[in-house]
Amino acid sequence: MKLRLREKRDFYRELERLFRAGRAFPDALEIMQENTRGQLGKFLRGLHGAALRGDTVAEAFARSGAVSQMEISMLEASERAGRIDHACAQLSSYFGALEQARATVAKRALYPTFLLHFGVFVLAAPKLAMGGSVMEYARQTIGFLLLIYAAVLLAWIIGEKLSRAGETSVAIDSALRAVPLFGKVRRSFALARFCATYDAQLGAGVNVFDVLTSAGQASRSALVMQAVRKALPEVRGGSKVGPLLQNSRAFPAAMARAFRVGEETGELDLELSRLAEEFEREALSRVETLSDWIPKIAYFCVALYIAWQIVSVYSGMAAGYEKALDF
Repeated sequence: MKLRLREKRDFYRELERLFRAGRAFPDALEIMQENTRGQLGKFLRGLHGAALRGDTVAEAFARSGAVSQMEISMLEASERAGRIDHACAQLSSYFGALEQARATVAKRALYPTFLLHFGVFVLAAPKLAMGGSVMEYARQTIGFLLLIYAAVLLAWIIGEKLSRAGETSVAIDSALRAVPLFGKVRRSFALARFCATYDAQLGAGVNVFDVLTSAGQASRSALVMQAVRKALPEVRGGSKVGPLLQNSRAFPAAMARAFRVGEETGELDLELSRLAEEFEREALSRVETLSDWIPKIAYFCVALYIAWQIVSVYSGMAAGYEKALDF
């Protein structure tokens, strides 16, 4: 089961409001599932059934199979601390920001997409008008567009698989971080999830070993998880987490330094909250840059294709005239 970003945004926002109004978890779900269909309705019914069986909020979400480790960790920690509405507000904001960024990319890609289709159909028309067959016209237009769709879909699938592989493979995670712009977006989101989960678990009074493990898993970064695994034995031996983060390339120096200062001053919760917000803003800023450049690159490629088609059409016409004059 997979929910859309907008569905998650709205779901967590509504759940937060119901919790703030004093509604119990089963009652809130019963209200929300009324007249709700599709995947979201199925998700709500599953949560409601688990809640009626006596599952906690985090247990019900974990059984659903539709949420990430980050969501489960934040909900579990906030539930322990009695701040479940706070976690729902954070998650609503997080998924809302992702949905808005994706919508911006799609909106800005509309013009180059229209231009591509316009150019493909219009620029192939002269060949048809000069006696070309309908089948040849269809091959040059519809056939070409189908190849473009297939290439885009293949690139999307490969990107998704690589992204998931980066959650467990250090080599792939390192390679993805090296990709211009995209790599920094991936790193910033991973660090934002790490800090937000660490903050939520710490506020719930969870022991530092479980906090560190949950935050590492929530980051969905193999590099971060590798650093966590290396740090755990020393943390069990009494070492503080901050100095250990400074020895890992998974964390930027400024973050490790802020983490260490927070531990030394007893204000780690404030530092973690600040870092989570800072990394999320940084990630969204880079997504905004991506949403600006991807359509421009697409537009440039489309313009090159149209120019090539124009040259091809006029070359064909010139060759036809030359042949007619020779006759």
